[in-house]
Amino acid sequence: MKFFWKYLFPPLYGLFFYTIIRLVSDLTNQDKFWERRLEQNIAEVVGVILFSFLLTRVPPYYVRKFSRKGGQQQLRIIFLEFGQVLLTAMVLATIGSCVIHVAANDYPIGIDDLVIANVLVSLFMLLHYAILRGNSFIKAYVEQKVLVEKIRNDQLLTELKFLKAQYHPHFLFNALNTIYFQMDEDVSAAKQSVEKFSELLRYQLYDQQQTVPVSQEIRYLDNFIQLQQTRSSEKLRLEVCFDERLNGQQIYPLLFLPLVENAFKYVGGDYHIKIAAGLQESVIRLEVENGVPAETLLKKEKGIGLENLKRRLELLYPERHTLTAQKKENSFCRRTDSTIPLTMPGKIKCIITDDEPFARKGLQGYAAQIDFLDLRGVCENAVELNSLLKREPVDLLFLDIEMPYMTGIDFLKHFPGAPRVIFTTAYEKYALQGFELEVLDYLLKPIPFERFLKAANKAYDHFRGQQAAVTPEDYIFVKADNKLEKIHFADILFAEALENYVAIYTREKKVITHLTLKMLQEKLPAASFVQPHKSYLISIDKINSIEGNILHIDQYQVPISKYQKDEIMEKIVNSKLLKR
Repeated sequence: MKFFWKYLFPPLYGLFFYTIIRLVSDLTNQDKFWERRLEQNIAEVVGVILFSFLLTRVPPYYVRKFSRKGGQQQLRIIFLEFGQVLLTAMVLATIGSCVIHVAANDYPIGIDDLVIANVLVSLFMLLHYAILRGNSFIKAYVEQKVLVEKIRNDQLLTELKFLKAQYHPHFLFNALNTIYFQMDEDVSAAKQSVEKFSELLRYQLYDQQQTVPVSQEIRYLDNFIQLQQTRSSEKLRLEVCFDERLNGQQIYPLLFLPLVENAFKYVGGDYHIKIAAGLQESVIRLEVENGVPAETLLKKEKGIGLENLKRRLELLYPERHTLTAQKKENSFCRRTDSTIPLTMPGKIKCIITDDEPFARKGLQGYAAQIDFLDLRGVCENAVELNSLLKREPVDLLFLDIEMPYMTGIDFLKHFPGAPRVIFTTAYEKYALQGFELEVLDYLLKPIPFERFLKAANKAYDHFRGQQAAVTPEDYIFVKADNKLEKIHFADILFAEALENYVAIYTREKKVITHLTLKMLQEKLPAASFVQPHKSYLISIDKINSIEGNILHIDQYQVPISKYQKDEIMEKIVNSKLLKR
């Protein structure tokens, strides 16, 4: 593209420009172009083409010059810019006309020739400059909007970290006070309180993952409740109920504590507290109720706990949460609902492959003791493993390296789409190759159960992290025609790159948005979309037929790049092709 604009565009520009001059001049003077001397025509054409190399470089020069100055684009500044471009065009047109007429042996130069050259050169150059300058304005505007959005996101992340870091001083002071007095009465109980208190602090200060399993949040909450029980009145009636289904769902940490803390802080009346957390489809609900005195002195103060919670819910679960507080006859009830993706990891399907019978038996026994491992088969070598994987896809392989027919490393290199692997071998020398193949772990024989369990837990964390990283939404929003268009992944037929824009096709509409194809591809599920050509991104399940290098999708035709046809056909057809 750079070659075209640098070397081909100026001659084409010059020929077009010369054609316009000849039309205007010949029609005015009633001359005939083909009756003029050939040498004169050739000299004029060559002169205009050479002159065009200079003309086409003037507008980009002024765009770079004025863009560097920046500042506010006032009307006066814009007029000055175009004035300078116009003055340059007139000077160049006058000089160029004189030089070309002399070279063509066509002089003296008439005033009408100078006027035509000045008008046309000025018009073309101003138009060229306006297009380039407008494009630079749009580019600067888009870059500024992207920068503003990045700054806004950074501010939100900073605010979230700040809100998360604000520990509740009411709880801190009272917990320390309780431990202080326990030291005089019951040292053993004080030690237990210190342990629970340290667990709470450790969870907040060090376990700073983006999301955590809800079971981890509940353990944190349970420690807090036990600490509060220690310092509460003996007449406190506490009822706690946590749904057993709340296990592996990923949530943002430290969301439940403010509600529970306020229940202990304001409990009164019959001194009852009820805490219940449950799962309803994709909604986690926490409901906290505490008794209140029959008559209370209202204080107009706001603690930072509930304010932080409200703000964090707005940032983390926008339009996917509710937070309510209700005063009943003798109690006060607070409830929060948060809609979450259900990302509970199931059992990990695995296969053990080893040529040694005792090794296979030992690993089988280990796998049977770990509840999240689902052993689907045992193989003696890579050939058996290859056959089994065709019938039984799994998540994880416990794979020996030194085996007959084919080593475990060779198997990984030649098996496309192999599951994740934990190597089990007696040789240390393959460790580097193993990690180059991105295996999850490397177990050296003899393998103790503790080491096997550690590797299995590592695999569990890996697959849980993969599930947590999956975006739960099945749609995107794109900006088009000054509004945000919601597009479901399932509705997309294909997308087409259009310079700095992308056209997204569905059965109902065509949406053009200011994106790149790469940016769109990063938001779409990789298993459902493929790029058969540098300018197209298609939905695999929307393909009606394939004819040569053409994909038929509804009434549209999408080309397949000849350089990557085999790779694309493998992704699209895979093992679904039936043939005799």
